Amino acid sequence: MFGVLSMAETDAKRPYTLSESALAQRGRARLAHGLYASGAEAARLRRRRLRARVRSLKSQFPALATAPDHLVVRYAEIDTLVGAVWVTLSEQGPVNEAGEPRRLVTEYRRLLIQLRDLAEVLGILNKADPLESLLGGQA
Repeated sequence: MFGVLSMAETDAKRPYTLSESALAQRGRARLAHGLYASGAEAARLRRRRLRARVRSLKSQFPALATAPDHLVVRYAEIDTLVGAVWVTLSEQGPVNEAGEPRRLVTEYRRLLIQLRDLAEVLGILNKADPLESLLGGQA
């Protein structure tokens, strides 16, 4: 049968139990998020996610259908970086233990400026109301 293991038996902090086969599978499974991965497989995963993001942007903003592909890809790359930096700043806070702003705050601001400039070049930024155009008209 399954041989369900309790939290005490697995010394885990899960509020639920897993079968022996499920525990073994989780131990053998590779990490698929790619955050810390390197190598050819990780690069392939990043390219696949980037292509999906570009497709999503082109369906969201019809103006991107005629835009140069290298600029759309660059926009998607920077947008992904902005999201990753935001998550890091949310977890660590914008100020270090000494009360000084983290260097990441400056990098975040620079990435936002690049993102805004690319959005303007690509024609997806409405200068009258940039928030509305970047949110797809839902502001």
